[in-house]
Amino acid sequence: MLTKCSISNSAMPLPLGTSVHSTFFHSQSTTPQKHSMARRAAPANATPAFFAAPARRQIVDPNESALSRFIREQITAPEKLPGNISIVTGMSVFVAGIFVARTWGDMLVPA
Repeated sequence: MLTKCSISNSAMPLPLGTSVHSTFFHSQSTTPQKHSMARRAAPANATPAFFAAPARRQIVDPNESALSRFIREQITAPEKLPGNISIVTGMSVFVAGIFVARTWGDMLVPA
């Protein structure tokens, strides 16, 4: 037969946030336990997970203007094209949202 045992903590006050359960059933071991953590760094001989673009030889015109050099190096460069497409897509969705709200915004508000 099981009986219910009650522990009174009136004789010894516990700090806030501590229950009788956590103090009563606390581990009796006083030796520090070593926890192994997951390794997060790559091995020393690992290669990059991406492929580097091969070096390209470019013929640079010394008479090229700063604007055309900026367009060539920053806008139409193959390594920057995915980011530029993402920026253009975001801006076009933003402008389309403004256009839709200004054109058909009166239908959104109940009359």
